[in-house]
Amino acid sequence: MTLNIVQLLIAADPKSVRSVDSNGRFPLHHLCTNRRLDEKASMEILKFLIEKHPEAVRHVDQRGCLPIHHASGGRSPDFCRVLIEAYPGSDRINNERGEYGSLPFHWACAINTVATVEYLYKLYPEAIHHTTSNGGYPIHLAMKGIMKRDNAKGMMKRDSPMDTVDVVQFLLDCDPSVIFKIVRGGMSLLHDVCQCEYYDATIEAALIIIKLLYDAHPEAIEDYELAIDLDDFHQQVQTFINSQLVYARQAEDHRQMTTPDEMGQLPLHTALQNNVTLGSVKLLVKGNPPAVQSPDN
Repeated sequence: MTLNIVQLLIAADPKSVRSVDSNGRFPLHHLCTNRRLDEKASMEILKFLIEKHPEAVRHVDQRGCLPIHHASGGRSPDFCRVLIEAYPGSDRINNERGEYGSLPFHWACAINTVATVEYLYKLYPEAIHHTTSNGGYPIHLAMKGIMKRDNAKGMMKRDSPMDTVDVVQFLLDCDPSVIFKIVRGGMSLLHDVCQCEYYDATIEAALIIIKLLYDAHPEAIEDYELAIDLDDFHQQVQTFINSQLVYARQAEDHRQMTTPDEMGQLPLHTALQNNVTLGSVKLLVKGNPPAVQSPDN
């Protein structure tokens, strides 16, 4: 698809640019959902469609989505910028009618790259604390970005599972407090991401995210319900959680934490020598704070 083709079609039927399909979408909405079109052609067609039908940027489809909602789920920051400049404040409009009840920022966190996430965050930082209609925060949607999506409901999967890692890391860096967001009756982020279904193509990214969440809030591993569900996790997720539970249990045993072994080393010394994760180091320090000042023999 090129600008010339679009111009030709609209010249042949000028009313077509203002026509909606059965989903209540103008041609502009469809352009915003087309992630296969290259950036140069997309930008040319975008500006042309807005010029021909500027009201389209304010039109919601049957799911309650503005063009910016669709664009936030897969287009570049520059593409989104053109839409927002044409409809100032649209980055703060919630999709009230749809089943997700989400801001453009939610869409970006769910299925776009960190570049668009960062752009929308700078426009509206408070969006990081907004929930969807079912209680999902942006970081919840970001974590689900490595799962298989139900295209029938309009959501797609990311092009690269590692894009999800970048988005989750960005959100944690922007506001570390998002690690304490809970979902579904009190489930922690760590529990939520551990119990998801993963595939060979996504498990590597999933494990990186699990480690990020564990390092940010290691106490979540002590959740009794997480232990109950452990056997249902992906095998590699089970392996990681079990390996960290060893340190979590050590940290709860004051006698073990304060008793040197035959080499004169405390559990913290041994853990550091074994290059354990930051989360487990935090738990061990919490279990015996003076250990950080204790030399080994």
